[in-house]
Amino acid sequence: MKCLPKLGISSCLLGENVRYDGKNKKDEFILQKLLTDFELVPFCPEVAIGMGIPRPPVHLVDAEGEIRSIGIDNPDQDITVPLKEYADQIHEHLADLSGYIFKSKSPSCGINQVKVWTGQEYQLIGQGIFSKAIIQSFPDMPVIDEQQFKDVLLLQQFLKNVKKYHSTLTN
Repeated sequence: MKCLPKLGISSCLLGENVRYDGKNKKDEFILQKLLTDFELVPFCPEVAIGMGIPRPPVHLVDAEGEIRSIGIDNPDQDITVPLKEYADQIHEHLADLSGYIFKSKSPSCGINQVKVWTGQEYQLIGQGIFSKAIIQSFPDMPVIDEQQFKDVLLLQQFLKNVKKYHSTLTN
């Protein structure tokens, strides 16, 4: 039996009601493109670290040059360390992934252009805490977010890179 390449994916994109507001961001386009050729492995780091559903929202904050994931309504809530620890805890489960599809703009899972509060305004400069930890641990693993996934050229390049990366895992 052929082993399908495994792709990590933000759980909300699969239709799981795990977002801070108790809803999801199910992406039918992703599901239609991938379900037959890939095994999708869902992850929601905020749920995994014990945050409830629904839960108070968080955002990225530039705290003296360090990007932190802080509660919007409760600035004493800092989930930066738990998110990084979760990424470390699941390291072995990520090692057999051939790629990862992250939720764009998420303070946990965004891979670029995430809003960071600078004290006076938001700037689109950040990367989610969890996604950054994963990318640092697996720098060669192809990653994309659901917005980039809709760009035909980026999607083709991602899938090509996934196949190439998968071949290195299976050899």
